[in-house]
Amino acid sequence: MRYRMRAETGVREGHWQRWKTVIVAPAEYLEGTSEGYDAQISYEDIASWYEARSPNDARAAYRARIIRDAITRGRRGGISRLDPIITAFWRMYYADVSLLSPELEMRDPGDKGPNSTWIQFRPARLGPGRMLIHKLLPGRLDLSFSRVAADRVEEFRQRWGTVLARQDVSVEPTGASLAVRQWCRL
Repeated sequence: MRYRMRAETGVREGHWQRWKTVIVAPAEYLEGTSEGYDAQISYEDIASWYEARSPNDARAAYRARIIRDAITRGRRGGISRLDPIITAFWRMYYADVSLLSPELEMRDPGDKGPNSTWIQFRPARLGPGRMLIHKLLPGRLDLSFSRVAADRVEEFRQRWGTVLARQDVSVEPTGASLAVRQWCRL
């Protein structure tokens, strides 16, 4: 897991002596994650903690209400509509990847909406800040390097020169990242 790798690097570089990985997320998300965190706490547990203090504490009541509102809004805004065909496709894709290429470490996809067309792979061996993204629409595969400045495009183009000689491979800035991109012909 990239957080553990970052924490261990921090120890080696003298930034801290000890560390723990902790995730704070909605309970629904925590039930579906198999990541190896040292501790986890749900938004719902935090809201309940504040609610237990709210009879005498107006600030705690306010914080609990804000968290509950965020949980409700998140449920409404996450997947607006489930799409059984897209969900079935993702499940078949997941089954095939798990069988044929387990080293890609694809997560169980769960239910999907109609706009779920980017499949991410974050195998640990790629290292922190790197992932493969199969972008079904528009039909490409990106090897993404997070937090790599766009001014390094030429450096990457030279490093990937042999591969880039193919017409369907390029290096592209993508927001706060760079991607080595291959267009997929179906």
